[in-house]
Amino acid sequence: MQISCFKTCLLGYFIESMNDVDKQMALDSLRFQNVQFLICGNTLLAYQVKRQDLYEVAEEDMVQAGLPTIVALQQAGYIYVRP
Repeated sequence: MQISCFKTCLLGYFIESMNDVDKQMALDSLRFQNVQFLICGNTLLAYQVKRQDLYEVAEEDMVQAGLPTIVALQQAGYIYVRP
């Protein structure tokens, strides 16, 4: 089975990658493989971090709330894998 689209909701890794070139390269590599990262706006507010401060996060990568987004993705056929 081939995976055509992979989405992940996360934030901590992006905060840690702000000044870490190795993590930035890992994110770039995953993006090159069609991984889309979705960033929770509520978490950004809680951590008092701006989207612009994160590594390569575009407006279309933002979701208002991560949990409802995960539920919507599951309802659309995505599988939830909790690390």
